[in-house]
Amino acid sequence: MHLLVDVARVESGSVTSWPWEGGAVLHDEFMVEVVALQPWGAGARADGGTDVFIDHAKMGTAGVGERVLVVVLDDARRPVRASVLADDIEIGRGFRARRVSRA
Repeated sequence: MHLLVDVARVESGSVTSWPWEGGAVLHDEFMVEVVALQPWGAGARADGGTDVFIDHAKMGTAGVGERVLVVVLDDARRPVRASVLADDIEIGRGFRARRVSRA
């Protein structure tokens, strides 16, 4: 599994916490902190307090206490579902680019 962390985007501040408390937007990316590991996945928390679930198949190698870049896969569930995998992040970026170009 390969993780994608665009250090320049994180350091520039273009990757931030959730845009509003309790909210997440499908295909957006954010930094979260892994707070718990279970056999089926990981619990994480965004800076704004939003809880995030990362399925073990979408987790990579991050451990408790690590901050990771995630992409939102399902914003309708609570906690929201996210992925740290490079392929998922690239797919999310493609969807966001199409969303912006149509606006």
